Amino acid sequence: MHKRLLICLTACLLAACAGRPPVTPVEEAPAPAAEARAEAKPPPAEPVAAVAPPLAAENVFFRAGSIEIEAAERNKLRPYVDRLKTDPRLVLTLIGHTDDQGSRSYKLAIAQGRVDAVFAALRRLGVPARQMQRYPVGREKMVAGCNTAECRKTMRRVELVYRP
Repeated sequence: MHKRLLICLTACLLAACAGRPPVTPVEEAPAPAAEARAEAKPPPAEPVAAVAPPLAAENVFFRAGSIEIEAAERNKLRPYVDRLKTDPRLVLTLIGHTDDQGSRSYKLAIAQGRVDAVFAALRRLGVPARQMQRYPVGREKMVAGCNTAECRKTMRRVELVYRP
């Protein structure tokens, strides 16, 4: 178990060093003539995680520091398996999240390990690899101010999102 986790963490660390996500440039204050045009733009969309806590049915939750899927969480995968087998055009994106404990590289490695665990569980249940995408985000999309044990518990998850 520890050897598997070490291998997974090492692979994730190497993958994390290979590249970084694009940096969004900071907008400067609009010039007075451009203020009228700037007001016509809709405000930027809020991240989904900041709007509402994650729904239990759409997530597989994990214990702190763990990449092992517990039996109750594994049972949540069956409806996804059935739907993906029914519609082979559907793709399921597995989005790995974690709490704020540990370094950035550790959080990404844990998120990757969780995504890989859900991917492997779905593969064992017969879902083709071509119907799944993996996206570990670590803590990058965590709710601001999530510093209680209960909030951290909701962040240790793999989110399951369909896309056509």
